[in-house]
Amino acid sequence: MTGEDSGRPWVPRTLEQVIAGEELRDEWSYVVVDEIVGGQVGLSISYWPWLDDAGRLRFADSDSDELVGVSLKGLQELLEERRVLMVMTRDEQALEGDAGQALSEREVRIGDVFAVPRAEPGEWTSGGRAGEEHLVVPGEARIFDITYEAREQAKLAAAAAVAPPLDEEQASRFLGEDGTAGTEPEGDGPEDGGGGGPSPSDPPKPFGVEPGGELVPAEQVVDMSAHA
Repeated sequence: MTGEDSGRPWVPRTLEQVIAGEELRDEWSYVVVDEIVGGQVGLSISYWPWLDDAGRLRFADSDSDELVGVSLKGLQELLEERRVLMVMTRDEQALEGDAGQALSEREVRIGDVFAVPRAEPGEWTSGGRAGEEHLVVPGEARIFDITYEAREQAKLAAAAAVAPPLDEEQASRFLGEDGTAGTEPEGDGPEDGGGGGPSPSDPPKPFGVEPGGELVPAEQVVDMSAHA
């Protein structure tokens, strides 16, 4: 299948220091957990999305998507071994210790979104009978969990569908200069560090929660992302 590119690749804020936009576009796939039925998971695998002029995600024609079924147990084990859960936070101490461990062991949910090195069509799974296949990830590559930012982008797209167009000042405030969410939500998801900690006016910083729960600054995650 062939990707379509009508704009600049979407680069989640948490991945800006990890993977360049051109590499995301050319070498990575956007993988969504579509359904979970019993011990099986349905995954939708797309070419990497780009941003339109309004900062909304756009995807290649759905005919280019690949739908695969894998074992829930196998996927959970793979994520616990390879997943780096990417977060934006103002207070990294709130995500250390038990909190980081809990995030690294987070169970697979419908709507989860991952950046996964691209495989050839038909080569995304291996082994087992129908419904027991395992997701194939090249080499020792990491899987980046970008669920939080993907959901924020979906909220912006839904709001744009029912609201009048934003003027330039409003768009910059809500989407940021690069088309990603600019105004930080409070109390929703891993960006909320809880009581105490840094001031809400402090800009959040990107981190990755490694397998095992260790919190690592995003610029250090790059050393783990090679998938050649």
